[in-house]
Amino acid sequence: MATRRAVVQPNAGLYASARTKKVFGPNSIVSGVTTPGTLTVLNTDVTGAGNVVVAFRVPAGFIATGINMTVPDLDTGTTLTISVGDSVTPGRLISASTIGQAGGTVSTLAGTGSYYLYTADTDILVTFPAASTAIPASATSANITNFFLEGFVGFP
Repeated sequence: MATRRAVVQPNAGLYASARTKKVFGPNSIVSGVTTPGTLTVLNTDVTGAGNVVVAFRVPAGFIATGINMTVPDLDTGTTLTISVGDSVTPGRLISASTIGQAGGTVSTLAGTGSYYLYTADTDILVTFPAASTAIPASATSANITNFFLEGFVGFP
C-alpha cells in the first residue's frame, strides 16, 4: 500500500467567522497553471489496492455538508472502487464507490460524513480499496475534477 501527497494548498485555517460556508478541494499545478478542484490521478494510484492520495486538508471545527467529484473512467475492467475520507475512516465521505469504473459524478455524502465534525486539522484522503487493472488508453484525462467538499466551521 502506497501513499502519495498531492496537496498544493495553503495550510488549512478558519479564514473567516464561524458558520460561514467553506469549500475545500485539491489544486493541481501543471506547467505553472493552478487548476482548482482538480486531483491528478496516476496509473500507480489506481492499480494498487489500498493506495491513498492525500487530496487536501480541512481545518479543526469543519463540518461537512456536501461533496462533488467528477471521476473519469479509470478502469479497463470492473473492479475499481474509490473512497474519500480520513485516516480514521477512509470511507467517511464516499464509501467504495464504483464511479471510476465507467466515469461520472458523485454528489452525495455517505451517511457517516453528513454533518461530521472534524475536531482537528485533517487530511482528506482518496483511497482505492479495490484496484483497477489500468487506466484506459482512450482516457482523455486521469484527473478527478470538480472535487469540492462543502461545509462550515462550527466553532472558531
